[in-house]
Amino acid sequence: MGYPYWIVLVAFAVGSFAISSFARGPVKIPSRIELAAGLFLIWVSLSFFWSIAPQRTFSAILSYCLAFALMSCSFRVGRNAPWWRFLGLAYVGGCSIAALVVIFNGFSFIPSSAIDARSTVGELNANYVAYAVSTALPIAITLILNRPGRILTNYMLLAFLGLGLIAIMFSGSRGALSGVLAALFFYALTKARRNLGKALLVMLMIGFLLFFIFDFLPFEVRQRLDLFAYLGNERWEIDFSGREELWPFALAELYSNPILGIGAYAFQEISPLEIPVHNVLLTIAVESGLVGVFLYFRTLYLILRRLLKAENMVARTGGILLFLVWAPMALTGVWEFAAPAWFAFGWMLGATKHMPKEAESAQYAGLHPPYKSHHLEALAARSARSSSM
Repeated sequence: MGYPYWIVLVAFAVGSFAISSFARGPVKIPSRIELAAGLFLIWVSLSFFWSIAPQRTFSAILSYCLAFALMSCSFRVGRNAPWWRFLGLAYVGGCSIAALVVIFNGFSFIPSSAIDARSTVGELNANYVAYAVSTALPIAITLILNRPGRILTNYMLLAFLGLGLIAIMFSGSRGALSGVLAALFFYALTKARRNLGKALLVMLMIGFLLFFIFDFLPFEVRQRLDLFAYLGNERWEIDFSGREELWPFALAELYSNPILGIGAYAFQEISPLEIPVHNVLLTIAVESGLVGVFLYFRTLYLILRRLLKAENMVARTGGILLFLVWAPMALTGVWEFAAPAWFAFGWMLGATKHMPKEAESAQYAGLHPPYKSHHLEALAARSARSSSM
């Protein structure tokens, strides 16, 4: 069919999940997040009729549809704790393979070759691979927090944190590296109140790893990491890869058509560099108008609010880390309908449906949960009914 492999896999996964849901019983009522995503998808679909590039817009409709369906599936499957953990480990495992490929390709990088060919996997853009690996880091930390202790799985997840950071450096993706560093340092600071020495040790280890790996990077990749080039060579030469030209052009197009936009994924048709905007906010604004901006970011707002209000501290911490990783990549890259991003949102939302360990322990001990949340009480009652049956 000519579609990328991930589209075929996602379509198969979504179709299998839908068929199994129909077989088990009635269709579940969509959540507010799913409804918000559906409204944005409807708006994107309507933009086909005024798009300056209808064929590209049709491709965007398909991509958004599959991405949102993947989010919904990972959210609903993730309500079951064992399946939630299996999905998270499977994603981290896949990103581990990608990270190893990136590192090995980085050592064999051909000098003066195309910059997009740096340390990539197959024909995927190096930034996209780095973004996917970066998304796996908050998932790995969430899995460790969900089941703390000295177990083999946690040691493997800790090893992935280092492997993923090295692979991101070899990819040369500044957006991914910025997001991961922001998340790691934020997590270290949250632990500083309990154990300042351990938090400082973690930050020192991260800093040492960054400077140690930097010497092994290809020269072209080191040039992209301008902060390191500045620290090492006392110069400040920033290459924005055409963004300084694309963003003003996109703003000018937005002013000329602020409400409807030019059609989803249609910017490349008029792009002076024949590439996307590389900024999610500007992309949605110029292609889907201000209406699309409201609908798209309302979906993200509802996701963030659900995560921040979660009674489960693991889901709350993981959600913050995920958004810290997502923000720099979204502001500098093509990440609006990426399958890894929306899978991670749905997977993290699944953790909000898990009962906190304190409430679960209290329930099995025959005590009242230490939380006053009606949501937790409903979960405990539902669990008691299922066990009696």
